[in-house]
Amino acid sequence: MKYCITCGAQLHEDSEFCHKCGAKVGRSDSARTKGSRRTVYEGTIHKCPNCGNTVNPFEIKCTWCGHVFRDSPASEALKRFNERYSGAWGLEAKIDVIRACDVPYTREDILGFLALAESHIDFNSYLSKDLEGRDQSRLTDAWKSLYEQVLCMAQICIPEGDPYKSQVREIENRLQNKQWVYESQVQRIQNERIRREKREEKQQRRRARDRERLATVDERMAFRGLLLCFLVLAGLLAFMWVTIELPSKLQDRKLEKQVDEIEELIDDGNFSKALRMADRLIYDGDDKDTKKKWQNTKNSLIQRIGEAEARSLGKARIPTGKFTGGDFSKAVNAFKAAGFTDVTAQKKADLITGWINHEGEVIEVLVDGNAKYNGGEYVDKDVKVVVRYHAFK
Repeated sequence: MKYCITCGAQLHEDSEFCHKCGAKVGRSDSARTKGSRRTVYEGTIHKCPNCGNTVNPFEIKCTWCGHVFRDSPASEALKRFNERYSGAWGLEAKIDVIRACDVPYTREDILGFLALAESHIDFNSYLSKDLEGRDQSRLTDAWKSLYEQVLCMAQICIPEGDPYKSQVREIENRLQNKQWVYESQVQRIQNERIRREKREEKQQRRRARDRERLATVDERMAFRGLLLCFLVLAGLLAFMWVTIELPSKLQDRKLEKQVDEIEELIDDGNFSKALRMADRLIYDGDDKDTKKKWQNTKNSLIQRIGEAEARSLGKARIPTGKFTGGDFSKAVNAFKAAGFTDVTAQKKADLITGWINHEGEVIEVLVDGNAKYNGGEYVDKDVKVVVRYHAFK
């Protein structure tokens, strides 16, 4: 049986020209090669056993005659690697086999190794905290290392426009989708953990307030028990005292409950409703000390609401102190402590003897370029604050 030396097509015994490519045949190898250059063919040409047409790798049937291929041999490099990997006992041995693998350079082997590595990369193993999960994550790291090496070789050996390039990209896309699913799951777990910690912290604060409230109730109950005994002994005087004190106590409890609700609204970020409730925090009794106490509580809550809302909006409160004539470092620290992010000190070299003005003495403070600012006002925390002070020439 003869074959064409140019295209490899099968020839009839008496053929003088190839019926496929038209090359002349019939000369002996010695006559053909004498006095001419030799052509050396690398690799293996796969042909259809039915018609002799050249077959591309990974095809399941002949594109010329439609013959279906069966029992196609696997890549030798991939076969040897699978034999070493399946014969390795233990985790360390398998990892050593993967890391010692020779990176292939043929297109068929590159696609085979890429597909094999991509199928063994399990990102979910990073989420497991037990011993088996940690072992699996180490194995995944080894497969990822092999995958990156083969992918680098694919970028070198497979040019753009080659049909194999699209198959490489499909494998890359599959692995990227798996990694995206893993990262989404990690982000979801982290968000759930943060929400759980916030819920637990909020419950702890609520339980602490409940314990304080119960302790206060116990103290009041003990006081009322003593008060009842005193009422039995004192008679009308105790009755008069109760009729005057009891409404004040009930109002105190009502106002304390209102304060607790305001604090919960502040924690939840509902500042407008908290401010409306704080405005209604009014003591109607005749006791001046108690009325002053609740007025101070109301003012403190309104200030806290303003500060919390300002922080949530990225604002800061201008300090109310007087800085002119003082030390410039105290002014700088006061504005930084208030939350301002752009605070600078600017010296004016105008001192000769330092008798009238001292070195480091504040000349003026400029908030957003304005020396006349309102202390206690909320402004953006990134406005420019300049503290000008005296210094020697």
